[in-house]
Amino acid sequence: MFCSHVLGIYRTWGLIMVCLFTSLFLVVEPFGNEMLSSYLLAPSPRIDYTNNQLFKIYTRTPEDLALLKRWQVELRPLQLDFWDDALPDYFNPFHTSFLVRVPPQSVKDFTGYLIAAEIDYQISSHDLKKLVQWEKMTVATAQQAGRNRGSGMVIAQSPGTDRYPNHRRVLLPGVHTLASYLPLENVNNFIDSIVDRHPVMASTFEIGRSFEGRPIRGIKIGTPFMNFGETTFEDPQSVPPTVKKAILIDGAMQGRDWITVPALLYLVQQLLSRYDIDDRARFMLDTYDWYIIPVANPDGYLFSWQTVSDEPSAYFLEIALLLSLYICRIGSGRRQDRSVL
Repeated sequence: MFCSHVLGIYRTWGLIMVCLFTSLFLVVEPFGNEMLSSYLLAPSPRIDYTNNQLFKIYTRTPEDLALLKRWQVELRPLQLDFWDDALPDYFNPFHTSFLVRVPPQSVKDFTGYLIAAEIDYQISSHDLKKLVQWEKMTVATAQQAGRNRGSGMVIAQSPGTDRYPNHRRVLLPGVHTLASYLPLENVNNFIDSIVDRHPVMASTFEIGRSFEGRPIRGIKIGTPFMNFGETTFEDPQSVPPTVKKAILIDGAMQGRDWITVPALLYLVQQLLSRYDIDDRARFMLDTYDWYIIPVANPDGYLFSWQTVSDEPSAYFLEIALLLSLYICRIGSGRRQDRSVL
């Protein structure tokens, strides 16, 4: 759901650091020219989404699925932007759907291909620019609301909670609501505010800096380890007095994975705020230390909020492809361009 990579559960911080530096250290250190040249592309131009249409395409047979995958290569002259790879239905792997952005000059031709192949589709948006403008407006509203609140803690009714009328959400300084995507500054404000509010169970850490020098920040949450009576390693049911398991989760490895960021911040907020009232939250924080890195790729995340790079030329690197992990499978692509950053 989060499109984030849960890298595993470890017994010591040392093992966590091994994972961190094998999977994320590549972001921090400069690359050799030979390695870099195999992953970089030329700069991308400014994109205007006026009258770009968003198609949702449905495949029903293995042949449909194979054809759609071929089109990703064969129809490149149409400048189609496949937003995701095939996401198979759990019970029928050939029933799946694609989201494809189609520029206005290619709409007629692409529609013709779909009709000729008898592939079902619907148009989710006739003008993608309007959606982009709406998103910018909601984000700007959220930012302004956060600034107006200053440093005070605000309790507000969550939107759309008719089913759970008693559910309430804590809104932290600089953050209007986790229903909106957050700029990098607001993400950092959220982390700092969490630590200020829960100094015993929360602390920040930094695993290094990005290629452009931005800190790669994380938040650790969990109760301080407590030795519950006499325990020994010989007793398999006992709890070792100096060992506590840990969970590491990172988000926004690909800069445009915006949904992973509020999802992780919501996880942090829920575990901490419900510790005193929810046995499950208490168990999770008493049993594990959680190391959460909401934005593992701050350069790509910040770039994805901009229309065009501030630099006269920009080069793009897909970090995930450099990792020797089980990733880039379902729901992930291997293109090296601005769409994956």
